[in-house]
Amino acid sequence: MKLDRVSVCYLETRVGIQRLQFAGSVAKALGTKLSVLLPPVRSGENLSRESLALTETRIRGSRDFLEVEIEFLRVDPRSATVARTAIHIGDDTSIPGVILLRCFDETRLKDDGDHCIFIPFGKGGAGQRAARYGLALAKVLEMPVVFYHTTYPREGTVSTDPAMHVCSEAIDVRKYIEELAKAKTVRFTTVIEMAPTVEGGIVLSALNHNAALIVMSSGRQVLLGSYVDQVSKLGPVPLLVFFREVQ
Repeated sequence: MKLDRVSVCYLETRVGIQRLQFAGSVAKALGTKLSVLLPPVRSGENLSRESLALTETRIRGSRDFLEVEIEFLRVDPRSATVARTAIHIGDDTSIPGVILLRCFDETRLKDDGDHCIFIPFGKGGAGQRAARYGLALAKVLEMPVVFYHTTYPREGTVSTDPAMHVCSEAIDVRKYIEELAKAKTVRFTTVIEMAPTVEGGIVLSALNHNAALIVMSSGRQVLLGSYVDQVSKLGPVPLLVFFREVQ
């Protein structure tokens, strides 16, 4: 997986500034370009053009971005230019590409040795896709991975070990992602439990393991009520969602 760039829509608000700082830290950690998306300037709007020029100068001069290559684009976020973006900071699920849905109150990616990449998995292909992307990020960031699965009690199974209640499909996914981690020489731990709810278990375990990012995958846009949707609403761990295959 080749990461193209990190992009963020610039907004002159507290949340906008916070997202910009977070985007800069992600770009720096990954060694990619930072694309700052500015609102297009219409003909005759000199004040707006001057204001945006000052914004560019201020951002380039900030200590947060001294080691980051920055480009400023006056384009619609859904344009073909941004469609090539690997990671977008924000919560607009209509933007094509790989989207970091929420960074909540974080102003930087916690990519030090005390944190991990947290990858939930179930019995389907979404967990395998998330593992492929998450492991690629972990390799670049030199961070360990925690694979997470929560299961329901299996009828007829008396063991109190959650791993004994995992369905055969999820067992196959676990084997696949653990072999992938070994092949990529990424340190990993697998956590299996029986949480009251899937989304609650994901977020609580991510917090307990000092996750820098929760990585999930969705075959299409986030659907109301999906696990991705529910986790994105719970917070507070930054959530990275892949909506399509990335080469």
